[in-house]
Amino acid sequence: MQWLARLCVQRPVLASVLMLVILVLGTVGYRGLGVDQFPNVDIPVVVVTTQLPGAAPEEIETDVTDKIEGAVNQISGVDDLNSVSSEGVSQVVIMFKLDKDTDVAAQEVRDKVNTVLRELPSGIEQPIITKVEPSAAPVLYLGVRGKGQSLRDISEVAANGADLRAYVVGKDSVGVWRWLPTAVAVDPEKELLPGLFAVGLAALGFCTAAADPGRRRWAVLYGAIATVALVLSLGPHVRVWGTVVTTHGPYAWLLAIVPGMDGMRVPARFAIIVVAGLSVLVAFGVDWLLRRAAPSFRPLLAAACVAMVIADGWAVPITTVGYSARGRAEDRSVAFWLKDRAAGAALHLPIHPSGEQLLDYQFMTLVHGHPIVNGFSGYVTTLVDLLGSPLSPLSDFERFPAAVRMLRSLGVRYVFVHPEDYDGASIAAGIPDRTIRALRDSGQIAKEAGLPRVTAFELAPWEPPPGADAPLTLIPPGELTASASESADRIPNLFDRDRDTRWIAGIGGQDGSSWLRVALTHPAEIARVELQIAERSMGDYPRLLRIEGEDAAGRSHLLYEASPYPEFAAALIRDARYPTLIIPIPHNRDTVALWIRQTVPSSASWSVHELRVWRYDASGGNR
Repeated sequence: MQWLARLCVQRPVLASVLMLVILVLGTVGYRGLGVDQFPNVDIPVVVVTTQLPGAAPEEIETDVTDKIEGAVNQISGVDDLNSVSSEGVSQVVIMFKLDKDTDVAAQEVRDKVNTVLRELPSGIEQPIITKVEPSAAPVLYLGVRGKGQSLRDISEVAANGADLRAYVVGKDSVGVWRWLPTAVAVDPEKELLPGLFAVGLAALGFCTAAADPGRRRWAVLYGAIATVALVLSLGPHVRVWGTVVTTHGPYAWLLAIVPGMDGMRVPARFAIIVVAGLSVLVAFGVDWLLRRAAPSFRPLLAAACVAMVIADGWAVPITTVGYSARGRAEDRSVAFWLKDRAAGAALHLPIHPSGEQLLDYQFMTLVHGHPIVNGFSGYVTTLVDLLGSPLSPLSDFERFPAAVRMLRSLGVRYVFVHPEDYDGASIAAGIPDRTIRALRDSGQIAKEAGLPRVTAFELAPWEPPPGADAPLTLIPPGELTASASESADRIPNLFDRDRDTRWIAGIGGQDGSSWLRVALTHPAEIARVELQIAERSMGDYPRLLRIEGEDAAGRSHLLYEASPYPEFAAALIRDARYPTLIIPIPHNRDTVALWIRQTVPSSASWSVHELRVWRYDASGGNR
C-alpha cells in the first residue's frame, strides 16, 4: 500500500477527489440501505397457557405445568422449554430450532397437549395455544377514555364515602362521647371524629391566626386543605345524617379530568388529610392560649389540652374476643409437661390444623416458654409451607427416620401429635396413627409420653457432623461435561448461572431411574456436590440420593447414599427462595466422573437448577 500513500502525497488533488467520491458513494448507499423496524422473521415459539382458577402455584406446577412439559418435550426440534406457574395460571413457552415451521410446531404442540387433557385436574379451562409473531408487536399505543366510564363503578365509590355525621358523632366505644345519645357504631373505615376538643381548638386557632397578619396565610392554607379534603371524603353522593343531599359533588368532573382518580375505592380515607390540616390549626389555638395565660398557669393549661385530646380518643376497655386463660385441657397438659424440660423448639402436628388450634399452640408458649415451629403469624415461612404441604418430608413415611433427622438438625427437640386436630380426610386416611408409629420406629426418640388427646415425643439431641476445614476449590463449569437419563436439552441449564432455569427429570412423577453423570476434565478429589433448586420447584427435591465416583479404570465407588432431608432443611435456612443442598463427599482419589442418582419412585419430579462440584485445593487439600 506504499504506492497509494506515495501517490496521495504527490497528487493531493487526486487524493481529495477520491475521498469525495467515496463519501458520495457511501451517502448514496446508506440512503438506499433497506431498514425494517419489524422484519418479517418467523421465530418458531409456541406458548401454552392454561388456567385453573383458585389453584395454588404449587398445585399448578405439579398438576398442570409438569404434565404439559412432559408431553411437549417429546416433540422433535425443541430447542428450549421454559415455564411459569403462578396462582391459577400455567404458562409453558416452547422455543423450537429455527428450521422448524411455526405452523407445524403449533399443531404438534396442540396434538401433544390434547393427549394429556384427561390427566389434568377437573375444572381446568381449555389450554390456549398461541404462536409468537414479532410482526404482531404493537407499533402505536393509544390511551382511550370514555365519557362517564371509570375503573370502579360509581356506586362502589359512593358506598365508601363518608357521612358528614361521622365527623361530629363519636363511635360508641371511643372517647368521652360514648355516653352521648348520638353516639353510634359506625363502619371502621368511617370512624372519622377527630374529637370535639380538637375541633374546638382548631376553630380557635383558625380565628386567631386569621387575625394575625404573620399567620393569616398559613391559617387560610391549612383551613382550605382541611375543607377540600373533607368535601372529597364525602364521596360522589354527599350524605348528611344518612340523607343524600346531592349527587353532583366534585367527583363528576374530577373523574373526568384527573388521571387515576377512577381507581380510588374509599373516599372516606381523605379524612387523614382533614386531620393533618386540623393538627396545624390546633397548634395555633394552643399557642394562642399559652401566650395569653400567666406563666405559672401555662404548664397546667398545656396539661389540660393534652388531657382533652386524650379524652377525645380514649378507647378503654378495648373490646376483644373472649379466650379462656386456661386454654384447652390438652394444651395445658402439653405446657405443664414441657415447661421444665431442656431447651429446644417444639413442633405441633398437624402443621396446618383444621381449625384455630394454631392460636392454642401459640398461647401455651406463655406457659412452657419454648419456641414453636408452626406458631400463628401473618407470614408463612417457606419452611412451614413445605412441612405442611403434601410433598413434605413428614409425609414420606417410607423414609421417616430421615425426616426426623431433619427436624433434629433444625433444633426441634419436641414433637406433639394432636390426632383430633387433623382434618377429616387425614383422619380417614390414618395419618395421625401412621405419624405416631413412624416417630416411634425412627430410633431417635429419647422419651415418649401419652398426654390427654396428645402423644408427646422428645427427640434425641442433634450432633452436627464434623465439618471439613481443608480449603476447597470450585471446579469451573468448563471442566465439567454432563449427561443425563432424560431432558438432555436442559443439561446446559445446570451450568448457566441462571437460578431460575432448570434440568428436570421424571415430569409428572419419577420411577427411581433418573440420573446425572458429570465427567471431569482432570481427575480430582471431590469434596462436595451442590444441588440448587428454587422456590417454584420446592417439591422437586431428591427423596433418596445416591452419588458414586468413577475412576479412570471405570470402577465405581459409593460416596453418598441417603435421603438428604437434613441438608435440605439447612438449605432452606440459608436461602428460602433458592435453597442449595450441600452434600459432603468422603475421602476419594482420582475421581474422573460423578454419578448422581435419584433412586426411589415419587409422585414429584426431580429438578436441579444449578450444579456445582468442589474439590480439595491441591495446595492444601490434605485432610
